[in-house]
Amino acid sequence: MAAFRRLPHPVVLKSQVLAGGRGKAGGILAASNEEQVTEAFRKIMNLEIGGERPSSVLVEASVPHQAEMYLSITLDRGARAFVV
Repeated sequence: MAAFRRLPHPVVLKSQVLAGGRGKAGGILAASNEEQVTEAFRKIMNLEIGGERPSSVLVEASVPHQAEMYLSITLDRGARAFVV
């Protein structure tokens, strides 16, 4: 709750798991008040994504936007290079 109080509102709570598809799985939720933060935190902590439960939840200020784009960077160990 301390992070919510320090940040401009609304905020976004993000499940911290080593799995893709967090948003589609319900692991990223927005909140505008303390009640919503509490409920979003509870939902995220009880949500299994990619076979694992989150070890923590990241709370960030929401940024107004008109579109979303996802970027993924993976390490190709065979080529010893990053792949975007």
